[in-house]
Amino acid sequence: MSPGADWVQILPSGSSRLDVRCTIETDDDALIYLHYNGIFSASEDAFERMLSGEVLTSKDLYCISTPTLRTSAEKYAWLNHVQCVGKVVEVKDGEGGFIKYDIFVVR
Repeated sequence: MSPGADWVQILPSGSSRLDVRCTIETDDDALIYLHYNGIFSASEDAFERMLSGEVLTSKDLYCISTPTLRTSAEKYAWLNHVQCVGKVVEVKDGEGGFIKYDIFVVR
């Protein structure tokens, strides 16, 4: 669901800093704003494999994020009171691309 955007800042070390913002619509029509910062790092070989459309996993790259969520939906209001940490499980670039995360609430 729009709007959403992401920015990547490539550092001299080759790692990248992420800034991602989007709105999620749940199956029951609630809207949740998601924002996360994070770091992405992959070897040159892994990055090239990703660009060629290969599915990479957390064994191929390092990608950690710190999602925060906001919503006015009463059912999901608990999300307004937690900090999360996320780790990429799989990522695919290009046609049919996706990113799958494991997201954990830090308590």
